[in-house]
Amino acid sequence: MRDLLDNGFRFIFSSIAAYGLDSGWVGKEITSSDVDKLVKLNEKIGLNIAGEGGEFESFVIDAPMFKKRIQINKYDLVERDEYTARVIIEDAVLMDKAVE
Repeated sequence: MRDLLDNGFRFIFSSIAAYGLDSGWVGKEITSSDVDKLVKLNEKIGLNIAGEGGEFESFVIDAPMFKKRIQINKYDLVERDEYTARVIIEDAVLMDKAVE
Protein backbone atom coordinates (compact mmCIF):
# COMPACT_ATOMS: atom_id res chain seq x y z
CA MET A 1 0.00 0.00 0.00
CA ARG A 2 2.85 2.37 0.72
CA ASP A 3 4.12 1.82 -2.83
CA LEU A 4 0.70 2.66 -4.22
CA LEU A 5 0.54 5.87 -2.21
CA ASP A 6 4.12 6.77 -3.12
CA ASN A 7 3.31 6.26 -6.81
CA GLY A 8 0.33 8.62 -6.85
CA PHE A 9 -2.59 6.28 -6.26
CA ARG A 10 -5.44 7.65 -4.18
CA PHE A 11 -8.11 5.31 -2.86
CA ILE A 12 -10.81 4.75 -0.28
CA PHE A 13 -11.99 1.64 1.49
CA SER A 14 -15.39 0.95 -0.05
CA SER A 15 -16.17 -1.83 2.43
CA ILE A 16 -14.78 -3.47 5.56
CA ALA A 17 -15.52 -6.88 7.05
CA ALA A 18 -13.07 -7.67 9.82
CA TYR A 19 -12.56 -7.41 13.55
CA GLY A 20 -10.42 -4.34 14.24
CA LEU A 21 -11.96 -2.22 11.48
CA ASP A 22 -15.06 -0.10 11.94
CA SER A 23 -17.19 2.16 9.76
CA GLY A 24 -14.75 5.03 10.31
CA TRP A 25 -12.48 3.36 7.75
CA VAL A 26 -15.13 3.32 5.03
CA GLY A 27 -15.43 6.17 2.55
CA LYS A 28 -12.32 8.05 3.67
CA GLU A 29 -9.18 8.41 1.63
CA ILE A 30 -6.44 6.11 2.91
CA THR A 31 -3.20 7.83 3.95
CA SER A 32 0.25 6.71 5.02
CA SER A 33 -0.86 7.18 8.62
CA ASP A 34 -3.73 4.76 7.98
CA VAL A 35 -1.25 2.21 6.65
CA ASP A 36 0.67 2.58 9.92
CA LYS A 37 -2.56 1.80 11.79
CA LEU A 38 -3.13 -1.28 9.63
CA VAL A 39 0.40 -2.48 10.41
CA LYS A 40 -0.36 -2.15 14.13
CA LEU A 41 -3.61 -4.09 13.67
CA ASN A 42 -1.64 -6.78 11.85
CA GLU A 43 0.78 -7.04 14.75
CA LYS A 44 -2.03 -7.09 17.32
CA ILE A 45 -4.69 -9.30 15.71
CA GLY A 46 -3.23 -10.60 12.44
CA LEU A 47 -5.29 -8.41 10.10
CA ASN A 48 -4.03 -8.81 6.53
CA ILE A 49 -2.63 -5.38 5.62
CA ALA A 50 -3.42 -5.88 1.92
CA GLY A 51 -6.99 -6.99 2.61
CA GLU A 52 -6.34 -10.31 0.89
CA GLY A 53 -8.58 -12.20 3.30
CA GLY A 54 -11.59 -10.04 2.46
CA GLU A 55 -10.94 -7.62 5.32
CA PHE A 56 -11.66 -4.68 3.04
CA GLU A 57 -12.32 -3.64 -0.54
CA SER A 58 -10.91 -0.50 -2.08
CA PHE A 59 -11.99 1.99 -4.73
CA VAL A 60 -9.35 3.97 -6.64
CA ILE A 61 -10.23 7.65 -6.99
CA ASP A 62 -7.03 8.69 -8.76
CA ALA A 63 -4.03 6.99 -10.32
CA PRO A 64 -1.16 8.03 -12.57
CA MET A 65 -2.78 6.44 -15.63
CA PHE A 66 -6.14 8.20 -15.07
CA LYS A 67 -6.73 11.23 -17.28
CA LYS A 68 -9.13 12.61 -14.67
CA ARG A 69 -9.71 11.92 -10.99
CA ILE A 70 -12.97 10.74 -9.44
CA GLN A 71 -14.61 13.04 -6.94
CA ILE A 72 -17.22 11.37 -4.74
CA ASN A 73 -19.84 13.93 -3.80
CA LYS A 74 -22.31 11.72 -1.96
CA TYR A 75 -22.42 8.20 -0.61
CA ASP A 76 -24.61 6.20 1.69
CA LEU A 77 -22.96 4.26 4.52
CA VAL A 78 -24.53 0.86 5.12
CA GLU A 79 -23.52 -0.75 8.41
CA ARG A 80 -24.30 -4.42 8.92
CA ASP A 81 -22.66 -4.67 12.34
CA GLU A 82 -19.77 -3.22 14.33
CA TYR A 83 -17.12 -4.61 11.96
CA THR A 84 -18.98 -4.76 8.64
CA ALA A 85 -19.85 -1.72 6.53
CA ARG A 86 -19.84 -0.52 2.95
CA VAL A 87 -20.49 2.60 0.93
CA ILE A 88 -22.93 2.97 -1.89
CA ILE A 89 -21.67 5.78 -4.10
CA GLU A 90 -24.67 7.90 -5.08
CA ASP A 91 -23.00 10.83 -6.80
CA ALA A 92 -19.52 11.06 -8.32
CA VAL A 93 -18.00 13.13 -11.10
CA LEU A 94 -14.79 13.17 -13.12
CA MET A 95 -12.60 16.14 -12.37
CA ASP A 96 -9.57 17.60 -14.07
CA LYS A 97 -6.36 16.87 -12.24
CA ALA A 98 -4.51 19.70 -10.56
CA VAL A 99 -1.60 21.06 -12.57
CA GLU A 100 1.65 20.46 -10.70
